[in-house]
Amino acid sequence: MRTTPEECIDRFGFPGSNPQFYTVMRNSPGLADTIGIPCNIYCHRSMLMSLTCVFDDMFDTGLRFRSWDECYRIRDRRSIVDPHDPPLISEFSLHSWALAVDVNVQEPLDPSRSPEDVSIIRIFRAAGFYWGGAFERKDPAHFELRREKL
Repeated sequence: MRTTPEECIDRFGFPGSNPQFYTVMRNSPGLADTIGIPCNIYCHRSMLMSLTCVFDDMFDTGLRFRSWDECYRIRDRRSIVDPHDPPLISEFSLHSWALAVDVNVQEPLDPSRSPEDVSIIRIFRAAGFYWGGAFERKDPAHFELRREKL
């Protein structure tokens, strides 16, 4: 079962209100350039180990993101049908607690198109993330940390 915004508020407070839960993940320039990520990623402390596993596995297998788009940003969940629509429901996205990442937004992951995309999805899942492409309202650029990893 996915983590809800209400659970995050109960556990971590309102987004941005408790800085002790956040950290800057520092990546070497060689790793960052090779797999297409920033050298510094502001994320929830709970994500450090899982993201490290993802990045190391991608580096070891020669995979690269087409784009790194977002981790931490306080915002409502958005419509997947049209990102310019107002939020469908008034609740925070897990990005508001830096517990989710978006990659390849302009060219989302598509397992039917690319074996590399299948590998990236598999790596994220093995590291403890849900993939948004499997959600009821598909969001193939989105990965969020599983509840048991918090």
